[in-house]
Amino acid sequence: MPWGNRKSPATMAESRRAHGPYASGAFRSGAFQLADTLQLPVVPITIDGSFDILPRTRGFNFVNWHPLRIVVHAPIAPTGRGAEHVHRVMHECYRIIMADLPERHRGFVENPDQ
Repeated sequence: MPWGNRKSPATMAESRRAHGPYASGAFRSGAFQLADTLQLPVVPITIDGSFDILPRTRGFNFVNWHPLRIVVHAPIAPTGRGAEHVHRVMHECYRIIMADLPERHRGFVENPDQ
């Protein structure tokens, strides 16, 4: 389906708040399945510092000033369809995002909300 001048959907694959200022938990597949179905590119985005601004452990009424770094990476174009393609793009996005985080924030951390 060609999108032309229409708007593209935007989703966040992780879609949950972390319990600490560490790396990402598991990605959910919905955003990647949508991109696969519509044959749209996936744009990985690294967000570093959000936990330090609004810590989950302190509630929503406690906001700190802290630098936030957002990196919009190159799009990953669709190269196929189906579950295998969805998993390949998920792993590629995860790899790209982890590579751009400071080493202390890299890697998978189990999140009880998942």
